[in-house]
Amino acid sequence: MLDQAAIQRLTSMSVAAFGAVISSTFPLSVIFAQSDIAGAFSVTMQDVGWVVTLYNVGQIIGLPLAFLFSGMLGRRRAMMAAGLGYILSSLLIVVISNFASMLILRVLQGAFAGMLPILMFIILFSTHPAGLIRTRGLTYFATATAIGVGISAWFGSLFLYNENWRLLFVVPAMGIMVYVLMAHFLFQEDPIKKEAFKLFDWAGYLLISIALGSLVVFVSEGERHFWFETWWITACLVNAILFFIFALFYFIQHDQALLKKSLFYKPFSYALVFQMIFRFGSLFVIWVIPQFLIQLAGFRIEQIAEVLWPFTAGTLIGLAVAYVLSPRIDQRIVMSLALVVLAFSALYCSYSTSQWSINDFLLPIFIAGLGQGLFSLATLHLVLYDILPVEGPTCGIGFNYARVLGLSGGIGILSHFINEREKLHSANLGENVNLHSEETLSTLDSIQGALSRVISDQGSLNALSYGQVGQHIRSQAFALSYNDAFLLVFIVLFIASACVWIFPHSKAVH
Repeated sequence: MLDQAAIQRLTSMSVAAFGAVISSTFPLSVIFAQSDIAGAFSVTMQDVGWVVTLYNVGQIIGLPLAFLFSGMLGRRRAMMAAGLGYILSSLLIVVISNFASMLILRVLQGAFAGMLPILMFIILFSTHPAGLIRTRGLTYFATATAIGVGISAWFGSLFLYNENWRLLFVVPAMGIMVYVLMAHFLFQEDPIKKEAFKLFDWAGYLLISIALGSLVVFVSEGERHFWFETWWITACLVNAILFFIFALFYFIQHDQALLKKSLFYKPFSYALVFQMIFRFGSLFVIWVIPQFLIQLAGFRIEQIAEVLWPFTAGTLIGLAVAYVLSPRIDQRIVMSLALVVLAFSALYCSYSTSQWSINDFLLPIFIAGLGQGLFSLATLHLVLYDILPVEGPTCGIGFNYARVLGLSGGIGILSHFINEREKLHSANLGENVNLHSEETLSTLDSIQGALSRVISDQGSLNALSYGQVGQHIRSQAFALSYNDAFLLVFIVLFIASACVWIFPHSKAVH
């Protein structure tokens, strides 16, 4: 039988997790809808990349503001304000026809979306005391997130199938409306504290926001604008480094800063690095494999859910296993095992060929989900088990900074890596094509034989045949470059699995 306190904890986490999950999982589908958005606004694919980049910048801006809103307005009003801001910005995106306006709205949408997970952390630490009760709250949130990824993928696939990308913004807005109503009726009103505005660490907020916002722009837009060949890309990197140094010195010197320096003497600082590495590693499932299937296997954009549902199922099983193991085993063992599982899933994918279809990827995707479930809960349990409530906002902000940087930076790095490796493999394969070799001549003959049924002109036949050979070479080059990306992820995750032991001995073992 649940007591009143347990019911209150369950209710509060249900509401908070619901909003956090919708805001953090649904935007994933927008990445795959960029071509539809580009067509709707008559802009280039280079331009439409800003739709994702500025959303991530908005999250960087919005994350710490949840701390301000909660302190000034109270949890109930803060949840409602963030939710209503998300709804309004999402619906305005649907009705506007100007691309510049959409980019501004994406920043605002990202800012409000960034606030919702932090409000969840604030509620978690204020309602769940340290120890096993907090572990249950963390498990609940991690489970909700895993389910949310699958649901958002399914909805995203459905909307893209119907060629209605605007529903990617409408449906989350409807979900957040439910969240706002639940917050209104289920949470008690906290008093307004106007002094919280003055007490907020504005200097620290501006320093870290400029630093990380500049870094997100650099890693997200660098590949599309030829990196250091573009002056403002270089300026973003320089800006990020300088402001990060300023922020670091500032946080060290001020005890009441936005980010509590006491936390960075705990496993928390290690966890942020591993969180970024883990997010980078998970991209081989949620981004690299879909790109492979789209480019090489005729995978339709609306089939995204077919990739992510096995990942979701594996994650749920991994969470259940981690929850059972958490009171009985050192969390470092679970984290290391999770990273090894994820690493070898990526290694399995590195043996793919251009002939692989989605069925060939289902097993490694499912196994990668197991690794994600194990890692997610073990990390949260290890780091947040005995964190003080006053340190909760810093934890939430730090973890979500790591999430945004890991995903946006990872996509930038992997995209650049794949493109560069494709150029190398294309050059190498092209050098091996000899028009006088039997193998090449046999391939040309077979292609010409197939095309001759519909084309009689010899000149056109030769041109198309040579084009088909070139396309085949490029297809093989991309397959090899994706394999290189899988191998890179494997190396990074495998090294990380050994580095887990820099964590101090887990205190979260009962």
